[in-house]
Amino acid sequence: MAIKILFIDPSLPYDNPVFEHEIPIHLVYLANFLMEKMYPKPEIEFLDLEWERKMDKAFDPFNIMRIERLIMSTIDHAFNFRREDRFFVLVSCFFTYQYLSSKKVLEAIQNLRKSNSIDVFKVIVGGYHPTILPGDFNDLGVDCVIRGEGEIALLDLLSRNGNVSSHTEIIEGSIVRDLDMLPPVDFSVYKKYVPYYKHLSITLSRGCPFNCNFCIEKKYKAFKCEKAAWREYSPDRAKIEIRNVIKASESMLNGRDKQIGFYDPIFGFNERWLRGVLEFLREENYGYHFWAETRIDSFKKDSITAMKAANISLMLGLESGSPKMLHLMNKTKDPKGFLNKLECILNRSKEINYGPFVLNLMFNFPGENPKTLGETFTYLDRLINDCGNFTAGSNFYNFFPGDAIFSDTGTWEKEHGTKIYFKEWWKSQETATAGHILDASRDLTIRDSITRVHDGMKAFFESVIMNETSLAKKLFVANKMAFEGKIFKNWLLTIDKLLNYNAH
Repeated sequence: MAIKILFIDPSLPYDNPVFEHEIPIHLVYLANFLMEKMYPKPEIEFLDLEWERKMDKAFDPFNIMRIERLIMSTIDHAFNFRREDRFFVLVSCFFTYQYLSSKKVLEAIQNLRKSNSIDVFKVIVGGYHPTILPGDFNDLGVDCVIRGEGEIALLDLLSRNGNVSSHTEIIEGSIVRDLDMLPPVDFSVYKKYVPYYKHLSITLSRGCPFNCNFCIEKKYKAFKCEKAAWREYSPDRAKIEIRNVIKASESMLNGRDKQIGFYDPIFGFNERWLRGVLEFLREENYGYHFWAETRIDSFKKDSITAMKAANISLMLGLESGSPKMLHLMNKTKDPKGFLNKLECILNRSKEINYGPFVLNLMFNFPGENPKTLGETFTYLDRLINDCGNFTAGSNFYNFFPGDAIFSDTGTWEKEHGTKIYFKEWWKSQETATAGHILDASRDLTIRDSITRVHDGMKAFFESVIMNETSLAKKLFVANKMAFEGKIFKNWLLTIDKLLNYNAH
């Protein structure tokens, strides 16, 4: 008996250039794990619907008949079946944005099973969204939903004997406590699509011990899944992972942009671990530039020189310059100390000409009002004048299943006057971009928020450009300003349509 697995990565409901370089590394890890732990080795194929759409403009990832044909074509090209073989289909609804596409994929598989076009032993769904809302996959022909981390649960499931149940089985995934037990990352399993990505990315750690109210990592507490603290590869194993991703970039992407992303929730949370990894990157970076994200309050100022030597650019989660908003977000218990820490980091970095940092901002979080927006832009102005050496990316809060607002919506509505217009935005193509459409408070509507943030960010970018001496950095910021301005303009053009849709 041979095990054959088709992994399907669903599409997004809209074009987003950000995802052109974000390879679904979680699927690579799952495939690597199964290939090492199962004997005989399973046969694995991938179907990346987002890239299928990009490669074929005529392909509609929400047309069930087209999806059926693509699934059949993929299976026919990838597998030769014998009577005793077991065939599994795993649909990864990693992001809530992928729910609608996941639903269409599952409906297409249902049709193919009913018509006896394919003989699927089990259809399995995993990812953040099914972890939080497994009920969203009822009546879609799903045999198993895996909640949480998937490696151990999936291995157990594929190794079982027995018949398919008539009901959807909910499986609580077990966390991988020792990451060194995972096999070394091998991108060759995804070779069908790797060449289309701009660069490769890996993770050297998992988990987050913090509880920001906007983050869906809170799902572990809210939905009684096992909460995992920060876990890392050992320093020696992390070096192997870095060498492997660079080797894959050179062989599969021809090293074309010489960039690698670290998608750790908190890069370098352990100081001793961080020192070892940075020293390795300083000695063996192979001419590559690295990107990572970490927290301001866990970042050690003494690491700045080593970060520069390792050729790492950092994104820092500022979120807001308003102490009130930092408190409401549960970003920090000490907003003043948090903001002061950022200034120390920027000042030290400026002294050694390291940067610029990218500060992530989040606007329109429940409780936001005109005063708190003003506090954020006043703080940014002061940072430009006193510290410099940074730029910023703005995001609007998005109402995601699993965060603190989703888990206790009524309290936020009552205390702050928050009004969420689309509480199940992910279920319709008409509202698939409407998760951020909400009035943050009684004093701040979504339209007013967009206008204020647009004006504030425009003035911010202009100040950054004026204070920057490097032409390359000026162009970088100017392009970012143009990109964000376009987004804000599109939002204002579509918001009335969405709100009218909601009214009916």
